[in-house]
Amino acid sequence: MGESNWLLNIFSEQDGHQLVLAPRRAGRLALWQLYQGEWRSDKDWPRMTVSDRLSELKYQRQQLFCCTYLSELLIQLLPMADAQPQLFQRFLTLLEAMQTPQALEPWLRIFEYQLLQALGFGFDWHQTVEGQPVQAELSYQFRAELGLLEIDARQSAGTDQTVPVMTASQSLPGQALLELADGAFNRRNLAVAKQVLRLALSQHLSKPLVSRQLFAMP
Repeated sequence: MGESNWLLNIFSEQDGHQLVLAPRRAGRLALWQLYQGEWRSDKDWPRMTVSDRLSELKYQRQQLFCCTYLSELLIQLLPMADAQPQLFQRFLTLLEAMQTPQALEPWLRIFEYQLLQALGFGFDWHQTVEGQPVQAELSYQFRAELGLLEIDARQSAGTDQTVPVMTASQSLPGQALLELADGAFNRRNLAVAKQVLRLALSQHLSKPLVSRQLFAMP
């Protein structure tokens, strides 16, 4: 690779997750911005030949933490060279939405759910793994790689001790699940979504996300 190039992780609308070389003489490319570019095949990685910046997005401290977190998710979870045009547009929408003064957590939870769906690991807030509709007055648990289980019915689905399962003390109110399905976010629902989505994502991550430590910084 030499010292004359940057090695970049990029997310392309047409070509998905790519590693490309960019010449250092072109200057440092800004993170989490939209570019229009071209690259050609080379011995190791594709080599970028031209790039034009199309966005001027500005980020504050918490927004930068969020961008770092999202980048780690995409780098670890997206297969190389697998086009995801809908997910690309949703990611761009999220980056643009973070420019406005509003709560960031609902946007993060929405994108995590969309990412799982796009990669084929999704689940339905509306129904259990047995295909039964979630009921507001009941309580549920989430089992990674399966989905939601009514607490009384959990044993009938079997228990694999190698798969993390939420304990009984982390039961999920059916009302909160139904509200999340309808896009209603309040403090309780966001806490439920965070528990479930973190467990769902953890099954597909090759290593812990370093960016999560940023949110604990004073």
